Amino acid sequence: MTQEQFAEAGDFAVQYLQRVEGGRENLTVRSLVRLANLLHVSIPDLFAKPALRSVRPGRPRATPTTPPRRQR
Repeated sequence: MTQEQFAEAGDFAVQYLQRVEGGRENLTVRSLVRLANLLHVSIPDLFAKPALRSVRPGRPRATPTTPPRRQR
């Protein structure tokens, strides 16, 4: 699901969700309830620490598809 689809399903503006995600906007209680319902989770679940972080932060490193050429 894209951000646009998620925003539409929850009747949110995409820019509002982007500001919330970026920490530049706070959720109202009403928006918090709508968000939890849309994600099918309880409100406390939104504040729980992740149990396990299986991926490292940041972008994955690019892996070369072919070995580099030797310079002559």
